[in-house]
Amino acid sequence: MRLQLARHPITELRWGDFTRLDNTTLEVDQDELRGIIQGDQRIESVDLQLVRPGENCRAGPVLDIIEPRAKEPDASPDFPGVLSSPAIAGSGTSHVLEGAAVTVLDGTPPKGPIRSVLEMSGPASEHSPYSSR
Repeated sequence: MRLQLARHPITELRWGDFTRLDNTTLEVDQDELRGIIQGDQRIESVDLQLVRPGENCRAGPVLDIIEPRAKEPDASPDFPGVLSSPAIAGSGTSHVLEGAAVTVLDGTPPKGPIRSVLEMSGPASEHSPYSSR
């Protein structure tokens, strides 16, 4: 089976009592998400924040910015080799949350200038593609 992308445009993202997609609004259960992340023994701590383009926010150092994608339930694992054992990828249906992004920050104290910063507003935001999505 070939890879198929089920694209879901996201225009609003907010915390909710449970995780669900309602048309273009994604509600996320913050406690459930925190529990999933903290279940990985490699994660030392987690701080979850929702930030929208245009908000007064500067974050860094940025390790990665990822468009959220997930396989169908009971399908092959998400991000094989990272979140699960290595497996063949690139087939089945992946759900894509277009317009949303997960930003992973390095929580250790910087040892010099921070070169990877996410600017969501102000003049510097013009140089960040993620400040306008």
